[in-house]
Amino acid sequence: MQEQIFDKWFSKLTNTKLYFIAYLFIVSIFMVAILAIFNIVNKNDVSTVSINNVYNSFHEQEEYINDYFEPYIASLHALSDNTYLDEYINNTKDKQIVEDLFLTIQKSFPDIFQIRLIDIQGMEQIRIQRTFDKNVKDEIVPSSLLQDKSNRDYFQQFKKLSQGEIGLSKIDLNIEHNKIELPKKTTIRLGKVLYDTQGNRRAILVYNIYLQNFFHKLHESTFYNIYIIDNQGRYILNNTDNHGGMEGDNFNNVTLFDIYGERRANQILKQLNFYGETFYSSQITNIKNGQNLKMILELKFGHISQNINSIQNQFLYFLICIALALLPLVYFFAKTPQMMQEKLDKNKNIDETTKIPNRHRLFNDLHQQQFQHSVIVLIQVNNYTKIQNIYGHEIANKLMK
Repeated sequence: MQEQIFDKWFSKLTNTKLYFIAYLFIVSIFMVAILAIFNIVNKNDVSTVSINNVYNSFHEQEEYINDYFEPYIASLHALSDNTYLDEYINNTKDKQIVEDLFLTIQKSFPDIFQIRLIDIQGMEQIRIQRTFDKNVKDEIVPSSLLQDKSNRDYFQQFKKLSQGEIGLSKIDLNIEHNKIELPKKTTIRLGKVLYDTQGNRRAILVYNIYLQNFFHKLHESTFYNIYIIDNQGRYILNNTDNHGGMEGDNFNNVTLFDIYGERRANQILKQLNFYGETFYSSQITNIKNGQNLKMILELKFGHISQNINSIQNQFLYFLICIALALLPLVYFFAKTPQMMQEKLDKNKNIDETTKIPNRHRLFNDLHQQQFQHSVIVLIQVNNYTKIQNIYGHEIANKLMK
């Protein structure tokens, strides 16, 4: 039954409709194939792969942060338990040995540019300083140049630490004598409270760490531009443009709001994790220093992916326009067989000379219809061939007409 219905429906299709159906089918198959190829290309596109793996990449960066600070934390614990330092804290003895000990540790850690021992009132007792000049040795700062740090935020923060606890300061620029030190140094400080034998707080041991190498390592990411922002949306790390991060001149002027817009910037700052089209932001959980630092991983090749998508869309639009432009041509070729068939049928039933129905048409009419009350008159021209030979075809044809 279904086959009969299908055959009946198919028999009603004209050549024109069949051509259109075939054309649309071929175009559809071609479009589907192109889209499938684009889909495969996009899935393997470096930007797509990068954005799909951004979560894992973020945790890799967090592991790097842990690995970076772990040796400094271990060193701070070990130094705080040193016998000579303990003797100095309790009896103010062996200061030179402690200073030499600080120098040794500073040489072992190239990112430490200051090691300080600050008493519980905020006055520096010992400070070892690196100049970052290969021609100048690390120096022990003379007692006359030691400073009062009691008004600094990190001192007040470290002073409240529990016994055995390591504190991390806010990331800021190094300040000496109440002025920002030049050249600027993006600095974080590790601190630990030292106790005397009676359990009284006596001093705070502080490492000043210059974060240049730390930031440089983050910046080496293959697929992402990495930014670190504080809770105000200011760029602590931004090495991809002229903003320069904390050490740049636009630290307080160019913020997350200027780059991403107010709505997107608020989403980044307020949400623990946030996925954008070409970036991912999340809280840095292993730097707890009161700044609520966030790290943003932004695709380096996002613009390339967008260009590829734009080219793909333009190519699809071009194909659609070509397909539409070819419709009149398809219609012409679709109508051609029907037109030729109609012409053949006309020539088969109409006499070419007289332009009236011929004998073939007569037989068809007699076969299809009943002419019970009709008379057929046959007229024959005798010697028609001789007339053609004598008077020519033109005269003969006029005679026939």
